[in-house]
Amino acid sequence: MQTWQTTPSLKPQLATPAPTPPVFWQTPGPPLTTESQNPPPAAPPPPVETNSPPMSTPVRFDPRSPSASIVCGREGSLSPYIVRGKEFPRGMYPWLSAIYHKESRLLAFKCGGSLISASIVISAAHCVYRMSESSVVIGLGRYDLDDYGEDGAEMHNVLRLLWHPEFNTRLLSDADIALITIERPAKFNDIIGPICLWTVEASSTLSTSGFIAGWGRDEQGTSRTQYPRVVEAEIASATNCASNWRASMVSDRSLCAGNRDGSGPCLGDSGGGLMVKQGDRWHLRGIVSSGERGTNGTCQLNQYVLYCDLSKHIDWINDNIR
Repeated sequence: MQTWQTTPSLKPQLATPAPTPPVFWQTPGPPLTTESQNPPPAAPPPPVETNSPPMSTPVRFDPRSPSASIVCGREGSLSPYIVRGKEFPRGMYPWLSAIYHKESRLLAFKCGGSLISASIVISAAHCVYRMSESSVVIGLGRYDLDDYGEDGAEMHNVLRLLWHPEFNTRLLSDADIALITIERPAKFNDIIGPICLWTVEASSTLSTSGFIAGWGRDEQGTSRTQYPRVVEAEIASATNCASNWRASMVSDRSLCAGNRDGSGPCLGDSGGGLMVKQGDRWHLRGIVSSGERGTNGTCQLNQYVLYCDLSKHIDWINDNIR
């Protein structure tokens, strides 16, 4: 999430409004579900095998075909907003996950996440903080959020929610990280697969930029997009990060990234990953946490976005993956 700096008033007699405190980028308010007259149950059963593609969205591949090998971080080979982002083909980032909250009889899309194994999705702690496992559903292989019957997509109930013990909603936390264990393991295929976790070895290679993908608010103010979008963002140095944010908001476990040109993640993109490609493999470098928001509620993407730095949480993640 970003904190959004307000635009200075053009009228000298009016005082410049104080910036709104940093806010988490979980989708707020009423359920932002795909509107449907007859919404499906919160955790629908796996789709029935069929050789026929859905009529609404033509596909050129079988999304259920098993992967040749289980290798993390392998980008999809298929081809066809995040604010000012670009749409990308289904299956390009097969670890991209959608986090839903059960609200009444509807599933409300809230955050993004990243599949890191057959059973575990990693996201931001604030997306599931103090929630019960029965209140959260994970969507894997999702692309079109308006199509509940999307071919090959899987909806999973949650077995275990674990947020970092140092996460604190009263502060801009540098431990905004959660591990979500799903009830049944996912089957890896063309559109579902894990991303590689960040490692000490990966840190030895300097990464100057990363990519963020998700269904969050776009430049038109749409609460969430139908299809995910991706944007590249420059990774800032620790010095630039600290100098652009109030000192109390950053620590050595914080990570800043952004182009500061109006592009980047926004509401609904929380929990998504800052992805870095090394060779032919993608690694999860950070988790979208917070940012600045203006007085009108827009994301101020002329400021860096704050991420939870996974390089500082490798031990905690490894100790709690089971």
